[in-house]
Amino acid sequence: MNNQQIHGTPFSVTASGAGTTSALYSGTTSKLIFITDISASSAGTMGTWTLLAGPTGTTVLWQGSGAVNYQFSEPIRVSAGQNVNLYANGSTATYVGISGFYVTVA
Repeated sequence: MNNQQIHGTPFSVTASGAGTTSALYSGTTSKLIFITDISASSAGTMGTWTLLAGPTGTTVLWQGSGAVNYQFSEPIRVSAGQNVNLYANGSTATYVGISGFYVTVA
């Protein structure tokens, strides 16, 4: 656990839906976001998933296929003012989640 993690504020967002599903954490210009965990699964066949960031959520941070439940050894840092989105495509009920912490910046 690093110093920023000790002084950060935890966050967690989840979403579920039939097929394509997305979990969005909206950043602000005063939040420096650190992603520590992601998960994506489906009750049916799990397709692809993509972790995105950016003001419009278009910068790919990480992607793959199949179910994922991953804890990063070093948190992924997302600049202040950016949104974070985990987008997944499953054949039926699909579940996604992002968790981490943020640090308020001036």
